Amino acid sequence: MRSLMWMGPLFLIGMLIGCAAHPTDIIQDEGFLSAGGFRVIRADDSEKRRNLATLPAHRLVTETKGGAVYYVYADSTVCGCIYFGDEETYQEYRRLALNRHLTHREAMKAKPDQRIALDWAVWGNPGWWLG
Repeated sequence: MRSLMWMGPLFLIGMLIGCAAHPTDIIQDEGFLSAGGFRVIRADDSEKRRNLATLPAHRLVTETKGGAVYYVYADSTVCGCIYFGDEETYQEYRRLALNRHLTHREAMKAKPDQRIALDWAVWGNPGWWLG
């Protein structure tokens, strides 16, 4: 029983260390998204904030609209925005990441054809996002 007493504090320390590193990883990932040409769209009204809350946080996912594939990264905790790009911006993001020897964690791999709760009417027509 005594040997188990030290496991609780070690577990707690491990969790705290893991949580402390997370925001830095998010900011670094978002920097590469921006550098790759992803457009940042702020959730600047209540409809966008509600829709943002339904999207998977800090994961790059794909969405298909009108036969075109778009890449969406929702950040409800740091910037309160979405990063939006197309195939060209995604490839540039990947190139930048590989050039800097970044490894892509499972959470940052785009999930092809994953249906997400992006409300296109709230965020606007994707054509102006990439303009």
